[in-house]
Amino acid sequence: MSLKMQDNDSTHGLALMCNQDGVIISVVHDGLGSVESELLGKPFPLLVTSSSFQKALSFLVELRDKRAVFDWEFDLSIGSELILAHCAGLAIEDNLLILAAQTRTAVDHLFEEMVRINNSQTNHLRTITKEQVEFMRTQPEREIGLYEELSRSNNTLVTLQRELAKKNVELERLNAEVQRLALVDELTHLYNRRGFFEIGHHEVERAKRFEKPLSAIMLDIDNFKQFNDSYGHATGDKVIEGVATCCSRQLRKMDIFGRYGGEEFSVLLPETPLAGARIIAERLRHQTSQESISTKHGLLSVTISLGIAVFEGSTMRLEELLEHADQALYKAKESGRNRVCVDGE
Repeated sequence: MSLKMQDNDSTHGLALMCNQDGVIISVVHDGLGSVESELLGKPFPLLVTSSSFQKALSFLVELRDKRAVFDWEFDLSIGSELILAHCAGLAIEDNLLILAAQTRTAVDHLFEEMVRINNSQTNHLRTITKEQVEFMRTQPEREIGLYEELSRSNNTLVTLQRELAKKNVELERLNAEVQRLALVDELTHLYNRRGFFEIGHHEVERAKRFEKPLSAIMLDIDNFKQFNDSYGHATGDKVIEGVATCCSRQLRKMDIFGRYGGEEFSVLLPETPLAGARIIAERLRHQTSQESISTKHGLLSVTISLGIAVFEGSTMRLEELLEHADQALYKAKESGRNRVCVDGE
């Protein structure tokens, strides 16, 4: 079907007849001063900016599906100009009529002008809009009333869709935060026991698969009960925070550090044999003993004891590795505290 407006028509906007694929086959009206030869044969999505390209494809899909669409906005690139255009579309037989103007009112006027075309296709256009869209009525007041009702409904739907999209994004963010908090210790912001085991199991499997060394350290704050008994639990929490911060600064980004429970911490050292683990453990012990932790009762000196175990054999589980490190920690405690012991030595 071929439609054409009068050459002297002053309506601002574009009326483009496209095939089912969105390729422009006729410029029905050009009130934007574009060059017709540049538009013919060009897919409609190529008239929009790259940021609106996917949206233009969705517009065509919905137009083919619903036969009529309204209240879409695109950034159109016409010649050297960039125009924010309001668009509507109507399926006419096997073709797609796309209307674009810089204001919604101009799109409405452009549609009215299309209806006033003096040829045999006018009645056909009226019939289509009446039966499929219920957009036009023979009485002007009913045309206006129905259009306004449709516009309000579309605007409400767009608003609800935007609000739903925002709420979905916020819900995803909150879900991610809940999942993160489920794995993080509230006091120290290290992995909690659950988080440490979840990450640790993956690290053990990686060590098995690639036959890489893996070491574990269990460490405990010496005489922690005395801090709690002498200064209270709030000061005890400050001591735990201070040790966590001090040790975090000494570890590598690849290391996995968690609060195992109470005043006890656990560390996994990927791709680290015993010699490297011993160096890291000694650095943790020394640095902690050199720092003082600021509390409302003044500066407090703290020491830690550490036990090391090395991953051995393809059948060893994370729980076994940590148990061996814990046995070495117990030995360090029994040997006088503020020292490093290795499992099996």
